[in-house]
Amino acid sequence: MTPASAPDKSCLVIGYGYLGSRTARLLAHEGWQVWATTRTEEKLPALQRAGCRGLLLDLISGQGLKQLPRVAAVVYCAAPPRGDAHLRRQLHGPGLRRLLHHLATAPPRRFVLVSSTGVYGQNTGEWITEQTPAVPASEAGQVLLQAEQQAREILGPDVPVVLRLAGLYGPGRVPYLGQLRAGEPLAVPRQGWLNLIHADDAACVVHRVLDSQKVPPLLLVADGYPVARETYYTCVAQLAGLPPPRWAEPDPESPKARRATSCKRISNRLLLESLKVKLRYPSYRQGLAHALATAEGS
Repeated sequence: MTPASAPDKSCLVIGYGYLGSRTARLLAHEGWQVWATTRTEEKLPALQRAGCRGLLLDLISGQGLKQLPRVAAVVYCAAPPRGDAHLRRQLHGPGLRRLLHHLATAPPRRFVLVSSTGVYGQNTGEWITEQTPAVPASEAGQVLLQAEQQAREILGPDVPVVLRLAGLYGPGRVPYLGQLRAGEPLAVPRQGWLNLIHADDAACVVHRVLDSQKVPPLLLVADGYPVARETYYTCVAQLAGLPPPRWAEPDPESPKARRATSCKRISNRLLLESLKVKLRYPSYRQGLAHALATAEGS
């Protein structure tokens, strides 16, 4: 594949959420012609203010598919609200399949699928690379792995670039900050590793993938600095000027407890070497300091 040349710097961002909005704004700032989709008409003015052409698209029903422009690149980062398993299955199953078949008639030069390191169910603290077999331990991981497979099957093995992101955080998204400020005990496991990537760094990675000539078909996107859960939440409290966290045993059947059974460390070596990326926030400490000092929307 070749990168989008200057006249062909056109991109369609599917899903103007936490990552999609940052990606679209960055691409527009870098001179790309950007279309971005949303399911709600109320969001369209925000897309226009960000320098994007807003489009209404409902992947569940297919409404709006025929109006999508032909572009050099497509970034698929549609994401449901946390905990909405049904919508996740729809967006990464029939919804994505509907979009892929629509694009297959005139495939983009590059299709970036935002996935998750949740496709790895390893739980003994081992380091994970792109060569590690993906064996999901959760339904969410299984859904995403199937989404990756159907992107390759429909568009061909050489078009999709799959980005498996670690935990996304940044301004307006620091997990359990509200509970820490309220002095509430955290009903989360204290043991195990957290793997993270700041949202701005994730957007920069997407931009670099679109601008690079040679890109591996699969990349793990993490800061490469895994942190123990207890250490991380203690750091959040310290940086926010709050007392140390108090802890409560989580419901063993809760999603947060089930997520904690996955214990692995994500390597970003291939990401750094192949894209020559220099992360703005190479560890959770720098990223948290920025996230806590920056209001969302700035």
